[in-house]
Amino acid sequence: MLYRSILSTLLILNASTFLANSANAEMLSQPLTSQHKLAQSQLPKPEQNNLERGFQLVIDGRARLRRGESQEAIQLFQQAIAIFQKEGDRFSEARTQNFIGNVYLNLQQLDQAIASYQGALKIISGIQLQDVKENLQVRLDEVQILQNLGFTLNRANNWRRAIASYEQALEKARAIKAQDQELTILNNIGNIYVEIGQFSQGLERLQQALAIYESTNNQKSSAGILLNIGFAYRRLGQFEKALDFYQQSLKLVRVTGERKIETSILNNMAGVYRSQGKYLQALEAYKASLEVSQQLDLTNQAATTLSNIGVVYKELGQLDNALRFQELALQKIQKLGDRQAESIFLSNIGSIYDDQGNLKQALSYYEKALAIHKELNDIPAQGITYNNIGEIYRLSKQNDLAISNYQKSLGILREIGDRSAEATSLSNLGLVYADLKRYPEALDVYQQAAAIHRQLGERRGESIDLSNLGNLFANWQQPDLAILFYKQSVNIRESIRKELRSLSIAEQKTFTGTVEKTYRDLANLLLKQNRILEAQQVLDLLKVQELDDYLKDVRGTLETAKGIELLAPEQRFLTDYSAIQNRAIQAGKEQLDILKVTQANRSPQQIQRLRELLDVQAQSSQQLNTYVQSPAVATILNQISQGGDRSNAVNLEQFTALQKTLQQLSQKTAIFYPLILEDRLELILVTANGDPIRRTVAIKREDLNSAIVDFRSDVRDPSSLDILDSSQRLYTWLIAPIAADLQKAGIQTIIYAPDGQLRYLPIAALYDGKQWLVERYAINTITAASLTNLSDRRRNSQPLVLAGAFTSGKYIFDVNGQTFNFSGLPFAGKEVNNLIAKLPNSAKFIDRDFSVKSTVAKFNQYNIIHLATHAAFVIGKPEDSFVLFGDGSRATLRDVSTWSLKNVDLVILSACETGLGGTLGNGTEIMGFGYQMEYAGAKAAIASLWQVSDGGTQALMDAFYGILQDTKLTKAEVLAKSQRVLINTGKDSNFSHPYYWSPFIIIGNGL
Repeated sequence: MLYRSILSTLLILNASTFLANSANAEMLSQPLTSQHKLAQSQLPKPEQNNLERGFQLVIDGRARLRRGESQEAIQLFQQAIAIFQKEGDRFSEARTQNFIGNVYLNLQQLDQAIASYQGALKIISGIQLQDVKENLQVRLDEVQILQNLGFTLNRANNWRRAIASYEQALEKARAIKAQDQELTILNNIGNIYVEIGQFSQGLERLQQALAIYESTNNQKSSAGILLNIGFAYRRLGQFEKALDFYQQSLKLVRVTGERKIETSILNNMAGVYRSQGKYLQALEAYKASLEVSQQLDLTNQAATTLSNIGVVYKELGQLDNALRFQELALQKIQKLGDRQAESIFLSNIGSIYDDQGNLKQALSYYEKALAIHKELNDIPAQGITYNNIGEIYRLSKQNDLAISNYQKSLGILREIGDRSAEATSLSNLGLVYADLKRYPEALDVYQQAAAIHRQLGERRGESIDLSNLGNLFANWQQPDLAILFYKQSVNIRESIRKELRSLSIAEQKTFTGTVEKTYRDLANLLLKQNRILEAQQVLDLLKVQELDDYLKDVRGTLETAKGIELLAPEQRFLTDYSAIQNRAIQAGKEQLDILKVTQANRSPQQIQRLRELLDVQAQSSQQLNTYVQSPAVATILNQISQGGDRSNAVNLEQFTALQKTLQQLSQKTAIFYPLILEDRLELILVTANGDPIRRTVAIKREDLNSAIVDFRSDVRDPSSLDILDSSQRLYTWLIAPIAADLQKAGIQTIIYAPDGQLRYLPIAALYDGKQWLVERYAINTITAASLTNLSDRRRNSQPLVLAGAFTSGKYIFDVNGQTFNFSGLPFAGKEVNNLIAKLPNSAKFIDRDFSVKSTVAKFNQYNIIHLATHAAFVIGKPEDSFVLFGDGSRATLRDVSTWSLKNVDLVILSACETGLGGTLGNGTEIMGFGYQMEYAGAKAAIASLWQVSDGGTQALMDAFYGILQDTKLTKAEVLAKSQRVLINTGKDSNFSHPYYWSPFIIIGNGL
């Protein structure tokens, strides 16, 4: 498990975020001509002609600068300074020294720029004039030089000194009542605090600036500050607050006509929508920004926005579209000659080719980007791109070249102090070593990466490092250590999930594989050791993680936040391990402070201390490697294998609570967890009493998935009895091994937590040779026990139904490149009318009256929502799955989470389809629908796994609403009895075939 091309992703994000500095004036300098020379009665009078020659040199230097002749400009400025020094014009000397600082800054030569600004500051701070007006001009320039110094120090990653410089500028600006400068400085200080993650300090300064702007009714500048405050909340992950400030800013700029700022606001809004997974809204905002940029002929902004659109399409998996927009962005920026942006867009294109598996093209673009980085002396970008090139060589199995490029990357990243990126390159390097079976070297770099991520508080990164260590020990035939590191990885993920999800720039990284694999590998190893209690916890969390991989915004609960309990021996190991690791972490924190000082500005003591700290970290790393392979650790871990599952005092709190819930239900109920592994099928059954039950079936994943496809093919032909064979085969694998256990426990209802492609299989239709499973048990599907409140919920005695139906007309539309062609459902009208006849207090909405706009707002007034219309659960993004309303409007799976369903017991979608085009994924789109309904407040939902003929659906729903009026029955029982009605009485009309009754499943709490 690894960050895939993570560093190129960072480049994409740098290009795709307008850091809102609309109020900044840091680099402004007044033209230096003879009219700005102060009449200095208290200084010796210089010779006029010589001074004018100095001023002309400055004017000539600035002309050279405009032509891109930077070195020639510096030479002319230095000649001018020599004249000003000779003539005693210290003020002009300081201003020209400031100009030289600006040139060096533009050349990315930060150390020289800092030295120039410091020289200018030293001169101008010594000038004190008696004339009030003249002295005010000197003080204003002093403030400006301090701002320039602060800006450059921040660019050099020395944010402490940058803030100190800005604070000094702020004090001086307030002393001379220079309010414009005060506001700019407050804005810049605020932005630095936000950039380094000190959000409260940043917001405090930005709010101070905003209050001053608003008191002076400065709408133009207020818009810029509002934009920056919005960006701070975006970094905090408070997306709705960010959008509120962006909207305020957008409203102001549209009043003031500052349309250039409008492009930045729209880009930032789009970035928030992207973080929320609202890709359609993100594209709309980006395209609006692009339109403004093109109207104003803002080529640079237009190019950046085109690149941003490409990033959205990349995240949507539409790589051809992503490539097209990135290439358009590259063409525009190349015409402008902006080599910095060109290198970023080249990296973006390389990343897309990487995703497409076109490694040759990816390498070509990364190498082009690297050449520009070297041309610009952009050292940080070189470190990033060497990592990306290393990744291409790793994927190409050119391991020596991969190692070489990762090591080049690490050399640079360590020198510039980018610890986060260093950890990523270390993880990548570890993958190569592991692939080469150089396990000790892999162990070393993985542990270094984990220590850095822990030091920085980057817990997502640390969880991946721990997973990598789990993989390493599993391959190294040390399963106990593998389990321990997998557990730590899972527990970090679960603690993060409980908190507000904050997709900051640093965290928006793509991974190879999915985190879900860690959970599956951990369950596999636990089950091999017969540690069933721990495995059951992992299986439940696996369901949560799979949902999170799909929806991206699944919030944890108090139960999921507990993660997987560590056994006593594991805890002892972790205590010792952490003690050694903490020495490296403390050294790393001190190292980070020194690295924030540019190399040229480090004292000899700092240089020596840096060497010492690196030695401490190297020693700690070696101690960790020695410890994990020591006899002491072997003794600790041996206690686990000898003690078994129970004797190691696993905390049974979660398992006991689950069994207590089962004991309190009105029906005798069991929870059934199947787990599909490559070489076998594991079945876990939890009943109200006793230990969890484990059964193992020797069936390969490939063979099981093939049988599921056969079943779905056979069941959809109601004229054929082939379904009996395919259904019985699956029964033999899934139910027969636990049939005696179910019978012994007297089970009446099965709570089913399906895995992988089993989510496309309605187990109600599994056949034992005599009867269908639903004839013996009611079946309630759940996303995960930890996400579903399984307490016994009595239904409302009077069902109030809102029924909507799409009965006539036709809609053809595209979703993410897939064309859908849906016609009205003639029997849907009868279905709804029969429902209303049974439940007269209900309401119906047909065709045009059945729209997203008119009906969704009414949902919470009813306790059952019945939608007799098309719905498609599509593999891919939540935005690709939808419910079609009668007027042609659609609600995506993402939209469903915003519905208000707190008073709703049940949502019914009677004409859903899954597995469109014959392709099956892992079924998370189906579970995602159930989760979104629960998240919106509904107790449970009924959906179909394929669309049934109109008549069959009507027959089932007629039976369902008739039985529903018996309030003693659970919703799962009502559905099971309705299905039995079709089995037993539908023989004359052919509705006894499982094609008609089996696709309907209840998800959530149907108890």
